[in-house]
Amino acid sequence: MKILGKFDLQSYDLSLRKLHFKHSQHFDIVDATEIKFLNTFYLEIPNYIEDCDIYVGDEDDMKHVQSRNPDLNIIWKMQKVFVLNSFGVKYYVGASKVTIIKKDSSEEYTVT
Repeated sequence: MKILGKFDLQSYDLSLRKLHFKHSQHFDIVDATEIKFLNTFYLEIPNYIEDCDIYVGDEDDMKHVQSRNPDLNIIWKMQKVFVLNSFGVKYYVGASKVTIIKKDSSEEYTVT
């Protein structure tokens, strides 16, 4: 899913297992106001993302995460690896789901 806009890292907390990006206040909102990853277990955290693609990773992406942290006990049916592709760089986030809050309403969209 392509999300247009400029997003700043709002917060991350491994103990509460969340990662939250909010649209930059210095630019007009294009598609969405917030991007939230819930129940995170693995993070590669950029401070800023712009016009990013977010999608569920494939087998190679899962292997990449496992190789970076072999101690992870991942249940792949319940947990996913999401890939954020911004500026041609891939960032990996292991989470149960990602929620995108759309600009024109409080409608939430979940990437599956």
